Amino acid sequence: MDIAIVGLAGCYAGARDARAFWQNMLNKVDAVADAGPEWAGPYFEPNTTANDRTYTTKGGFLRGLAEVNPLEFGVLPSIAEGGDPDHLMALKYARDALIDAGYLVGKQTFDPERAGVVIGRGTYGNRAMACVLSRGLFLDQAMELARSLRPDLSAADLAELRQHFRGQLPPYNADMVGPTTPNVIAGLIANRLNLMGPNYIVDAACASTLFALDAAVRELVTGRCDLMLAGGVQSHTPPQLYIQFSQIQALSHDKIRPFQKGANGILLGEGVGMLVLKRLADAEAAGNRIYAVIKGIGLSSDGKGKGLLAPRLEGQMLALRHAYDSSGVDPLTVDLIEAHGTGTEVGDRTEIELLNAVFGARGAGPQIAVGTVKSMIGHCLPAAGSASLIKTALALYHKVLPPTLCDEPTAEAADPAKPLYVNNQTRPWIHGQVHPRRAGVNAFGFGGANAHVILEEYTGPSGARPATLHAPQPSELITLAAESPTALARLAESALAILRSPASASVAEIAKAGSAYSQGEHRLAILAEGPADLAKKLFQAIEILGGGNAEPFSIRSCIYYGIGPAPGKVCFLFPGEGTQYTNMLADLCVHFPQVREWFDLMERTALDSGLTERAPFLFPVPTGLDEPQRRTAGAKLYDADAGTESVFIASMAIQRLLDDLDLKADAMLGYSAGEFSAIAASGVRRFGSRDEQILSVRELTAMMHKVEVDAGTEEGSLLTVDAMWPETREELLSRLDGENNPLKLVADNCANQVVLFGPPEDTRALKSWLLGEGSICTYLSTGRTYHTALCAPLANAFRSYFGDCELGPGQTELYSACTAAPFPNRKEAIGEVAAAQWEYPVRFSETIGRLYSDGYRVFIEVGPASMLTSFVNDILQDRQDVTAVASDSREHSGVRQFHQMLAQVFVAGVAFEPAGLYAHRDVPALDLCAALRPAPNAGIKLKLQMPELRVPQGWKPMHSLP
Repeated sequence: MDIAIVGLAGCYAGARDARAFWQNMLNKVDAVADAGPEWAGPYFEPNTTANDRTYTTKGGFLRGLAEVNPLEFGVLPSIAEGGDPDHLMALKYARDALIDAGYLVGKQTFDPERAGVVIGRGTYGNRAMACVLSRGLFLDQAMELARSLRPDLSAADLAELRQHFRGQLPPYNADMVGPTTPNVIAGLIANRLNLMGPNYIVDAACASTLFALDAAVRELVTGRCDLMLAGGVQSHTPPQLYIQFSQIQALSHDKIRPFQKGANGILLGEGVGMLVLKRLADAEAAGNRIYAVIKGIGLSSDGKGKGLLAPRLEGQMLALRHAYDSSGVDPLTVDLIEAHGTGTEVGDRTEIELLNAVFGARGAGPQIAVGTVKSMIGHCLPAAGSASLIKTALALYHKVLPPTLCDEPTAEAADPAKPLYVNNQTRPWIHGQVHPRRAGVNAFGFGGANAHVILEEYTGPSGARPATLHAPQPSELITLAAESPTALARLAESALAILRSPASASVAEIAKAGSAYSQGEHRLAILAEGPADLAKKLFQAIEILGGGNAEPFSIRSCIYYGIGPAPGKVCFLFPGEGTQYTNMLADLCVHFPQVREWFDLMERTALDSGLTERAPFLFPVPTGLDEPQRRTAGAKLYDADAGTESVFIASMAIQRLLDDLDLKADAMLGYSAGEFSAIAASGVRRFGSRDEQILSVRELTAMMHKVEVDAGTEEGSLLTVDAMWPETREELLSRLDGENNPLKLVADNCANQVVLFGPPEDTRALKSWLLGEGSICTYLSTGRTYHTALCAPLANAFRSYFGDCELGPGQTELYSACTAAPFPNRKEAIGEVAAAQWEYPVRFSETIGRLYSDGYRVFIEVGPASMLTSFVNDILQDRQDVTAVASDSREHSGVRQFHQMLAQVFVAGVAFEPAGLYAHRDVPALDLCAALRPAPNAGIKLKLQMPELRVPQGWKPMHSLP
C-alpha cells in the first residue's frame, strides 16, 4: 500500500485553514476556551451530577470560523440557516483540499467517474435534526403545554403563538430535506464537485475519519478509483452532547492535557478536515505535491470486554498489529506517534501500555515522540482523526516534531526504561536512518472501534524541497529600499495601507513583497512579530522618514535605517570548539530546511560510519530524562570529536543559508578549529561532496584524539583572563614572552581577554596576581595543549594530512589567525599555515586589526553563539564605521538573531537578496505598489446553536389574567 496524500484542508478551533492550524501547533496555541453564555444557556451547573446538565463549558469551538459562502457552490443561502452545518463545512473544505492538490482552479483535471468521497461523520444530535424535530415535534408539544397551562387562551391566541414559534425556527421546505439528511454530506460534495465514484459517510465514533480513510484507500488499491477524498466533520457540538459525556464523568473541568500528571478528562471540539488521496505512482506521474505516504492501516474491534465504553488493550493492539503486519513496516522504525490521547486516566494509561507493548523493543531511553493535537483543539469526535492525520502528514512533510501541551508527563509516559517520551516542544526532526521518517496515528472510538494508520515521509525522485507552510517565529524580516527617504516612506505607507485594508495581507506576504524593493541608497529594515507590531513600527518609521532628512538610526524595538554604500569589505568569522550548546540552531532547523539538512547529513554519515547518533545530545528530548541523564547527554556535546564536528555542521548550515541569500564575503577567518569551516567555505580545500566535508572533519578530530593518546597529554590548566587594565595586560603579555616561562599564551582574543596554558601550580600563582589586579579568571574544563609548542606532534600530523589534500586559492580570500595575514596560494604553503596554527597562539586581536587595515568593516559570525562578535566589538570599539554581528545567539531565538543580523547588514549597505528568505516558503505573491486588493466575498456565519422556542417578549395574552 503506497497511497499519497496530495491535498489537504481543514478548519479547527482557532484556525481557519490548514496553514493556520499547523502554525498554531508549532506556536503551542491552546485554542480551547469557554463557549460563552449563549451556548451554555440553562445547561451549565458547576459540579453537577444531574442528568440534564453539564459541569463544564470549555471546548475547542469554531465560533465565527464556521463561515461559508453557499453561492460559491450554487447552494441556496437558506440552506445555511436551517441545514446541518456539517454539510456546508464539509463541502467547503473538500473543495479547498482539491484546490490544494492542484485541481479545480489549475490545469490539472481528474476523471470524475473515477473519483469519490468518504466522510467520517457522527450521528450525534445537531442543529439540523433539532430544527426538524422542533417544527414537527417540539412545537406541537409546546403548544399542548400552552393549552394546558392557559386554557383561557383563545384559538386566535394559540394560532398567533404558533405563528410566533414557527417564526423563531429556521426555514424548512423541500430544499431542506437533503441538507438535513446525514448521509447527504458526502452526496452534496459529490454533486457540487462532480465526483461520480462512491460517496458515503462512516460512523465509527472517534475513529470515524480513520475508518473513512481505510474505505477510501481500498477504492484506490482495488483500482476502482484514481482519486478519493476522505475526511471527517464535527462542526457543531451543542451542550446536549456535553450532557452525555457529563454522565460518565469523562469531561475535564478546564483543560485537556493527555499524558499529564493530574489530567482529569477530555474536552470536546469542533472541526473539519479533508484529504485528497491518490496512488503514489499516479501522484508522482502527475507531479503532485506529496505531503506523506500512507503505508498501512489496521482496523479492529475490542470484542468482549469489561464495558461497552471502556478501552480494551487487546482490541487496540490488534489494530496496530494488522497495520504493521499487512504493510511490512517494522514498528521499531517509527519515531512519532500521534496518540488518541483523551486525557482520561484509564484511556491514557491503556494507550501508553499499548504503545510500550508494540514499540518497547526499541530499547530503554526516550526515542519515540508521543503527542496529541487534542491538547490544543479538544476532541473533535468523528473529525478528531482528520486533525491527527493533517498534523502528522505536515510533520512528515516539514520534518518537524510538533509539540503537545503537557507540562509534566505521567510516570507511565516518562518511564526511563521505555522508549516513549511526550514531546512538548517544537523540534527539528533530525533523521539519518536508511529508512524514511515514519509516524503512526491512533484513533479509538466508543464501542471499541480501533484504527491505526502508518504514514511515511515522501522521499521519491522529485528533488525539489517542500514548500514550507509555516512562518518563522518569533519574527519576520521586512526590508525596503529606495533612492530617497521620501520614496522609502511611500513604500512603507503602501505596506501599512495593505496591512490595514479589508483584504489585509499577512506579515509574510508583506515581507516577501518588500524583498522585491531591496535596491536603493536609503534602506529600512524591520523585525515584526505580528500584524499589530508591524503596523506600529511602519507608522513609527514613516514619521521619522517623512521629513526627508533623517539620519541613520537603530531603535531597540528593531527598526533600522541606513544610507549609502557599505563602509568597507565583508569578512565572515567562523568560531571553533567551545561555542556549541544544546539545541543550537534548533529553530533555524525548523524554519529553514537547508539548515536542518546539514544536521540530517551529520546524523546519516555518523550512522553510516558506525558512530553513535548525534541528535540525542544535540537536540535532547524535552521530557523523559532526569537531571543526571540530561547532564550526561549535554556532556557528550563537549567531547572533542562531537564538539568540533557539531560546530562545523552549524557553521556550514548557516553558510548555506547565507549562500541562498547571495550574501557573500570578501574574506573569511576561522578561530582555532573554526579554520576547518573557513577552509571548506572559502573553497581553499576542494571537496567533491558535503559528505566529504563532514568525513574530513571527523578524520581531523580523530587525528587530534590519536595524537593526544599516542604522545601523552602534558598535565596543565587552561586559564581565561578577562577584564584587564591596559597596564595589567601589557605586563601579563611581557611575562609570557619569556622562552623558558612554563606559562604559554594560547589565544589573544581581544583587549579584555586572553587564554593561557601552564602547569597547575604556575597558573594558580598567576591567577592570584591577576585577581589582585582586578581581573576575572576562569579555568576551562579542558586542559588541552592546543596552540602551544607542546602541540607540535599534532601540527606535524596535520602537515602530513594536508599534504594529501587538494588545496589552492579559494573563491574567497582566507585569513589566518596564526599569521595575522592572508593564506598563501601555493598548496604546500597553505598546508603549512593550516597545520602550524596548532603550535602557535591564536592572534585573533592582531588579525582583526589587520583586516581593518585591509579595508574590512563588516564582520559576520557564521556559527553558533556570538563569541567572536563580542571579541570584534571589543577590539574595534573605537571605530565608528564597523558593523559586527552574529548569526546566532544562545541567549534568545535563533530566528530573531538571524533576522537581526540581516537587518543590520542590509541597512549597512551589504548586498544580498532578501527574496531568498521566501524561496522555500509557500507565501502568496503581492506587489506593494499595486492597487489594494478587494475585500474577499463575505460568507455566511453558520449558526451553531440549537433552535429555541420562546414566548415572545411582551406578548399580550401572557400578561392578561385568565
